[in-house]
Amino acid sequence: LYLIKSSLAYFSNLDFESFSGFINNYNQYITEVKNNIDSIDYLFTCSDTHFGFEILRNIFSIPWNNVGIIEDGIGNYFPHRMPSLMKQIPKSIINKIRMSYFLNVSRYNLGGNPKIGFLSTLSPEHVFLHKDSKAKILNIKNEVKTVLQQYPKKSKNVYIEAEVILFLPAVLHYNRMSEKEVISYLRYVKTHPKISNYSNIVIKPHPREKIKLLKEIILKEFFNEFQIAGISAIELHLSDIKADIWAGSPSTGMLNKYLLSKDKNTEYILFPTKKKSGLNEQIAVLEKVFCKNLDIYYQY
Repeated sequence: LYLIKSSLAYFSNLDFESFSGFINNYNQYITEVKNNIDSIDYLFTCSDTHFGFEILRNIFSIPWNNVGIIEDGIGNYFPHRMPSLMKQIPKSIINKIRMSYFLNVSRYNLGGNPKIGFLSTLSPEHVFLHKDSKAKILNIKNEVKTVLQQYPKKSKNVYIEAEVILFLPAVLHYNRMSEKEVISYLRYVKTHPKISNYSNIVIKPHPREKIKLLKEIILKEFFNEFQIAGISAIELHLSDIKADIWAGSPSTGMLNKYLLSKDKNTEYILFPTKKKSGLNEQIAVLEKVFCKNLDIYYQY
């Protein structure tokens, strides 16, 4: 564990978010791994595998029943594949030619792999698993609560004073909405009867969103009608947030708030954005988990 931790800073500088980054940084990654890690007994990854995981599983010949999935948010609760299967197949073939082994290719995220050995989750009753899976389910809700309770309180006033938390996906980053569409969406939410009486609305942007552009749009069109929170995980601030309403697009933050607190006084509202990948599946997850504690309103 110590050796792995000592290498994290180095690994974080390597681009594994794209296939080209994976290819270009492969040899450096291999060298660092071999210099710092002697063996791996169990290897945990996300619901969608990462290129770094693929390398480690191959180098150390780790069987699938010694592979686990970490709690990965809303993506752990419905079957999906990102990137799509048709984009994964060519990369796997290229990797076989260049590196001598196939990358993992499957129809669904790793919950759909019946050979997975472990799966950690905040909600064992709702997590997605293959029908033939024999995975050991690790309920980590109490452990997560303990970690959050011990985390140093650094919440800023933007959260402490919030009346409404509004989750916004990375629509600008992925070009899923134009600037005009973002303005139209925010105006729709701000004037909705469920929201219009509140004056302190805090937008929680996606970590990959173009924050600078989002701030420019809001300052120009809305001035101080919205506040924008940072990109750090909102779970770190749960104990300080007393907002009456958690709203916006289906999100991990909203799901985790419900699973970790079950606050009966909080109102949950979905305002689905257009062009969001897997939107219907994500809505279905929240409807199932929240039961009757969820309202849904469409702009269109």
